[in-house]
Amino acid sequence: MTEILNRISAFFMSAVTWFLGIFGANLYNNGFGDIDFSTVKSISFSSELVLEDLHGGSATVLQGGCTDGKYAYFCTTDGYADVCSISKYEIKTWKEVKRSNSVKVDHGNDITYNSDKRCLVVCHNEPNRTLVSFVNRKTLAVIETFEIPLQIYSITYNAKTNQYAVGISYSFDFAILDKNFNVIKTIKGVKPESKTRQGMDSDDKYIYFLLSSPNAISVYDWNGNHYGVYKLNDTAVNYESENIFLYNDSIYIGYNYGFGRVYKTNFEVQY
Repeated sequence: MTEILNRISAFFMSAVTWFLGIFGANLYNNGFGDIDFSTVKSISFSSELVLEDLHGGSATVLQGGCTDGKYAYFCTTDGYADVCSISKYEIKTWKEVKRSNSVKVDHGNDITYNSDKRCLVVCHNEPNRTLVSFVNRKTLAVIETFEIPLQIYSITYNAKTNQYAVGISYSFDFAILDKNFNVIKTIKGVKPESKTRQGMDSDDKYIYFLLSSPNAISVYDWNGNHYGVYKLNDTAVNYESENIFLYNDSIYIGYNYGFGRVYKTNFEVQY
């Protein structure tokens, strides 16, 4: 009887996922799953190359990246200060399905997906550090640009609370913003060994800041408690980490090494 019930349950969940997928409700598990970081002693990482040359040989520099649960989106620059190209890849195949023309989002240092607005949110960063833009994920065109009351270099969205977390420029501090980009609170960050601040991602519990020189992930919760900095001691250690997103119990990290490449990053936790 138990086996029959398990099969019925599995079939039901599969049917629900298929049904919601028709209407664009992408269901996926975040990369760190149900880890309780308060009990973690160490994490070891291993990387698998999934996209070797983003933009297929074009002379571009990889910047921000994110996922909506089906597609991955990446910003790349080609030397111009105020424009990016945004690429859309199907994660299942890692085939590029669309690439924008030049988009005025500066160098697009980070991207997040707002599931309430059903659009991408791009953090401009340099040179216009107070700007964020909503971008249509189908056309990859800018919908609207906002000026916010902070200078920021990264952004992530919490679908459960309809809030953002943003990395504050020139520091390791960060802030929690409401859905309209009003500041709820600012949080003093912990200075790591790494020198360079890159992109970020989050789930309902934790916020993950990607660092480089050396490559690492710094973990906080949404109340500002810090749980450690975990070095990415894997095969991509010599590349400059640029962006991070969590998808189906794995971490995906985009690196720049004269061109963009993306690794699926698996992990083992020791408690």
